[in-house]
Amino acid sequence: MNRIIKKIVLPPLYILMRAFAIAESGLLVVTYHRICDKPDLDDTLKVSQITFEKQIEYLQNKYNIISGEELEVIAQGKKVLRPNSCMITFDDGWSDNYHLAFPILKKYHVPAIIFLSADFIGTHKIFWHERLAEWLMRADITDFHSDNNSELKPYVANSIAGILAKPTKYRRPYVDELVESLKQYRNDKIENMFEDIGLTENGIGHTLPAMLSWEQVREMSAHGIEFGSHGSSHNILTLLSEAEVEKELITSAEIIERNIGKKPRMIAYPNGNYNNEILKIAEASGYIFGFTCNHGINTISGKCLTIKRRHIGEDVTLGFNHQFSQLFFEIELSGARDYLIKWKQYSH
Repeated sequence: MNRIIKKIVLPPLYILMRAFAIAESGLLVVTYHRICDKPDLDDTLKVSQITFEKQIEYLQNKYNIISGEELEVIAQGKKVLRPNSCMITFDDGWSDNYHLAFPILKKYHVPAIIFLSADFIGTHKIFWHERLAEWLMRADITDFHSDNNSELKPYVANSIAGILAKPTKYRRPYVDELVESLKQYRNDKIENMFEDIGLTENGIGHTLPAMLSWEQVREMSAHGIEFGSHGSSHNILTLLSEAEVEKELITSAEIIERNIGKKPRMIAYPNGNYNNEILKIAEASGYIFGFTCNHGINTISGKCLTIKRRHIGEDVTLGFNHQFSQLFFEIELSGARDYLIKWKQYSH
């Protein structure tokens, strides 16, 4: 119901924004994560291949899509940012970026940047949140065992038990809520909590998606796809010490450079989290551009380590007939949803 209400409210809001020229001007950066073979409206990090192609076709027709190299030239003042400029980015480094997104990017001759979680590329390692979500969506309450000596926090144990007691079709929002709550912990702490319920690296994963191989990365790099850092371990950087952050940023860049022969100049902060110390470390580590999860449009001059992006999912660009809608894609790119969220926050 909430989705339907937003789709009713957003079009007139978008029309008002256009009428009063409220929309910002500057560089639009869109963010993707995973591309899948069929729609999955329950997972906001996924876009189906057919919808992705329509989105890319639209962006190519309506925007001046620039590469990371072109952005660097613009930042140096050697080139002017053209109106309606856009960049396309992907976070994490999923193998579907190669199998499903790359052919479309080549077909439309569109540049893109993929931010790699370097420790996961070319391995069978799986992010903890993927393992947890997969298990919670298929397990039964009888599969869950935890004792008083467990590392599992009481509220986590209660949440897991509550989720597993629900029918599978109703679980996803609660799974997402639990994943978000666990992001207050470092990865090593989460792994300790997961040990007693079998969610170790080797305890699950045969049905889960794989990450890119370095062979795939090199092939994409040879065809114009650029690569940046998403850290090494995919730890949220604000949970780490300054020394650990420095290691994450430097090591990830070294791994990427060793495998593709190019030192990354761009970083996307895992989960979008950063602070002033992280920005200083990123600059000292040789990064020119840093990408956040903050929504908005960007003005580019010199180094820019807090670039805003708009996350693109499947549902936000579908019309009432559950097919891709240019109108709703335009609305999403315009920032109308951001204004609606701000209005709701202010009204409460």
